[in-house]
Parts: sequence; structure tokens; C-alpha cells
Amino acid sequence: MNTGIITLAVCLIAGAASAQTFQGLGVLPGRTASQAVDMSTDGTTVAGNSNVQDGVGVRAWRWHATTGLVDLGIENSTATRINDSGDAIVGGAFGFPTLIWRSGQPAQSVPLPGSNLQPGPGVSGDGVTVIGNWSTNGYRASSWTQAGGVVPLPYAPSTPTVLVTNNGNSVSFVVNQDGSVIGGSQAFRYSTDPIITERFAVSRWTASGSELILNALGQPVEGGVYDMSSDGNTLLVLAHESPNVFYRWTPAGGYQLASGLQSFLNSAVARISGDGSTIISYDKMWTQSRGALPITQVLTESGATFTGWTNLVATGIDFNATHLCGYGTNPMGQTEAWYATIPAPGAGAVCAILTLAASRRCR
Repeated sequence: MNTGIITLAVCLIAGAASAQTFQGLGVLPGRTASQAVDMSTDGTTVAGNSNVQDGVGVRAWRWHATTGLVDLGIENSTATRINDSGDAIVGGAFGFPTLIWRSGQPAQSVPLPGSNLQPGPGVSGDGVTVIGNWSTNGYRASSWTQAGGVVPLPYAPSTPTVLVTNNGNSVSFVVNQDGSVIGGSQAFRYSTDPIITERFAVSRWTASGSELILNALGQPVEGGVYDMSSDGNTLLVLAHESPNVFYRWTPAGGYQLASGLQSFLNSAVARISGDGSTIISYDKMWTQSRGALPITQVLTESGATFTGWTNLVATGIDFNATHLCGYGTNPMGQTEAWYATIPAPGAGAVCAILTLAASRRCR
């Protein structure tokens, strides 16, 4: 049989299996706008918020293809993160800085009363551990479980040139699948700084304790860990440079610049796929092979149809970057959450190369 035909058939089957789709998720009854904020790692479930206008009357929701939008039941509430399977969502509400919603259960207040700085409280992939910030005379990165309660996270050890005080501020932003790795930021100063100086360093907490994630020169990087892969081995770092830039960090490779991405924390928090290969930030998707591409280009290349939609912003990504969620302006001019299914990054290019190679063999 013609090799080119076989190759084309395989690519068509692969494309059908990944069924490129784009759909608006609607809004809650009585609301006029919706925004997705995060996606479960399995790609099936979206967490988000719906409001009347300009942040008024916000209510958190959960979306699944079988249920549509489901109101989480609390006025003036916001969702921030969702776990791997979509059955646990964390966020907050007026009078309750940190809440967790579990499927089939009423919302539960989590005793992390500190102000949750951007990007808000997080939840482990298994839904057991909630991370946030304990507030006393500042902020203290902390974790919480039903069994163990609140656990303040330790400070990193100081060195002769880098000083981390035990009463300085620290914040936790993200936690991995099983709660064993937490990322965030903690205050430090160089020994040559004035004593009142407070810088914030990219930080990680593991079973071994707390550490500042150093650069190739052995120096702290000012910024924070804003997301991580499911296993906690790949960190998405926002460095406080001018302008702010994103890095992907691994123990083996250190800091790798994710060029072409910008930070818009007030509009969308950047995310990294569960496998650590793909980053989304506002209206861009980044991979090592292709760099930063507009979300509209990614969707168009996948074959997804989003006619009439504009201002697309991505806010959630699954394990292998085959599902995305976000929000944009729908054809009616309203802000609405959306959900898309696309081929894995690079799949189209691989099929094109295979087809070209097969056609050459047949000449």
C-alpha cells in the first residue's frame, strides 16, 4: 500500500482522536459575564467566576461537560485553583479568605486567615493540601490539611552573604500533585544591604526543608514560583526584572528563559502544563520548540473554530497541553469563559514531516 496514504491516514485518525473544539461556557443565571481561572490536570473540569459587571456580584462556579456551569453556592466568592480530577476547588469569599469546595459537600472554611496575595490560595493535585498565607505581623507561607491543620513553612537557612530572617515575610503560591513540593517566595537581604531592605527570592519547600532557588552564579533570583509541574520538578518562575520575565526551572537545567511572555496578574495568572512542557500566560502559549505563540494562532492551527470571538485570554491548561480554558469577548460583546480541545503541541508539525518524508520515498 502507498506509504504516503498510510501516513496521511494515521495523521487523520490522530486528529480525529483529539477532536479540535472551541466552545463558550455561558454565564450563571442572573450574571452577565464569566471568566475561567483554572483547569483540572485531566482536562475535564474548569473552575471560574461569574459576575454582573466590573466584579460586582461575583460567584464561583465549576464546569464539566456533563453538568455545565454549577454555582458553588456562595455570594461574593471567587475560585482560584482546581485539583487534578476537578473535585476540589479553592478560593475565597467575603469574610472567608480561604475556602475549599469538594464535590457533593458544602464549602469548608480553611483557617489560613492571611490576605492571599496573587495568585491566591492553591490546592494539591490530590485535593488534600491547601496552601496560602498566615498573617500575624506580615505574611507566613503555610499549608493546611484536614488531618494536620495549619503548618507554617520553615525559612531557608542564611549564608554569610544572603540573610533570611525568621521573622521575615514569606508567601506560598502553588503546590504539586501530592503536596510534597510547595513554591512561592520569601524575604531576604544581602549582607551589604541596609538592614531595612526586603527583597523576595524564588523559593521552594520540600521534605528536606526550605531553599532559595539560585541562579548559575549562585545568587537568589528575585521573584516567585507561580506554578509547577505535577511532580514538582519543573517550576514556572516570574522574575522581578525590568520588565518582569518568566523562566522555566528544573534541577538539571536550571533557569531557562521563556521569552515572549508577559505577566498580567490582574487579568490572568500564568500556568504550566502538568508535564512541565508548555506555559500559558495571558494571550500566549510557549513551548521550547516554537517559543511564544498567540493563543489565536494555536487554536487556528489546531483547526478549532472561534468565529466572532476576540480578546482571547488563556488561564488553564491540562497535563499534556491538549485542553485549554480561558475567557474572551464572545460574538455578543460579553466577557465569557471558553474551553478548547487541541492536538498536543507539535503534533501537526510531526504529521506534516512524516507525510512529506513518505511522499519523497514514493517518488
